[in-house]
Amino acid sequence: MPSTADSLHASEGRFPTAGPPADQLRFLLRYAALAPSVLNTQPWRFAVGGEEAHLYADRSRQLRALDPTGRELVVSCGAALFHLRVAARHFGFEGAAVPFPSPEDPDHLATFRLADPRPPGERDHRLFRAIGLRRTNRDTFAAGAGPDDAGAALETAARTAGARRARQTRAA
Repeated sequence: MPSTADSLHASEGRFPTAGPPADQLRFLLRYAALAPSVLNTQPWRFAVGGEEAHLYADRSRQLRALDPTGRELVVSCGAALFHLRVAARHFGFEGAAVPFPSPEDPDHLATFRLADPRPPGERDHRLFRAIGLRRTNRDTFAAGAGPDDAGAALETAARTAGARRARQTRAA
């Protein structure tokens, strides 16, 4: 039996290339919905309006005992936004995201719109294919640091995306 991810990938040829942006965004949101989230809560809600998709935090899905501040919820929403951007690039569009577009609504995390068409590169296709390959691993991580160049690679990726890498330390 094919997985949800397989079913979505099978419909890849149905992308509404000549359709209006709202239809294209709705199609791309199928891939955003496959993003990893804290204990698979999928704590996001998307609303398509005109040529934009609006990303909202769904606080009804927040695991208050595990995530009292909502940090993991917001990280999960960021993963969904990243999947949307990856899918847009795969289908030949640059995506423009505006973070926190409504200061009066802190749960309105981003507005996304399709920007200029652009030919996808091999990296775009590899990232897109990885969406359906994601698996959950709840095993304990090995002690020690990751690869020596992982920190530098994360910092470079964050800067490229207009963000910064924050280091979090946890009490033992």
